[in-house]
Amino acid sequence: MPTGSIILARPGMRDSFVWDPRRRTHHGYVHFTIEDPTHALPSEWDWPLKLPATEPNALGPLLAHVLWSLRNPNAVSPMLVEHSLRQALLMFVFRSFGVGGEDLPSEHTVVAATLRCLKRAWSGRKLVPFQVRELAKKSGFSEGHLIRTLKAELGFTPHQLMMLIRLERAAGLLARTNLTVMSVADQCGFESPFHFSSRFSKEYGLGPREFRKRVLAGRAPGHVWSFPDFPDRLLM
Repeated sequence: MPTGSIILARPGMRDSFVWDPRRRTHHGYVHFTIEDPTHALPSEWDWPLKLPATEPNALGPLLAHVLWSLRNPNAVSPMLVEHSLRQALLMFVFRSFGVGGEDLPSEHTVVAATLRCLKRAWSGRKLVPFQVRELAKKSGFSEGHLIRTLKAELGFTPHQLMMLIRLERAAGLLARTNLTVMSVADQCGFESPFHFSSRFSKEYGLGPREFRKRVLAGRAPGHVWSFPDFPDRLLM
């Protein structure tokens, strides 16, 4: 395989390597398991085996980020690694890994505008959630169009989108600061520590204090979202 190629090996496959004798060579790999309860993926034997380096694609940088994240576990949430790898797998299996110019389809323009709006509103401030009507107005779209587009493109509603971003910010604060759970709840726009702990536990499978203990002990917990794929670009 030429430099820059990507291979997706299946369970039971045997690999062999013949290294280039003229120059230094290296490769990276990630072992993972797949849960596909909704059978969204085709049979694994119908998946592509390799992606030649000659095809322009966005997979290389995404997989490089996954490898960097695994080497720096204290810098990145395990949830982000999981979703980055999931996105890479979907891109590979469905051969949807193209790169383009600056212009985005109208649906994606709505998503990008919404995320820019949230980033402006929340940068350096408490993550106080908006009413959907207000978010739509700030983003420049009708309420109905915003709801339909986010549901179609991301798989969840504006309320769910804002909740996921707030919980991810909370997880980062718990992992990388000494703020109390009460302070984290306040900064992330939750009405009370109890409400925050309840939502955090629902999404992460354990409470904020236990999450922090595991991170500090070097045992960062895994995570399974109750919503569909969570794009990296939502994390700020």
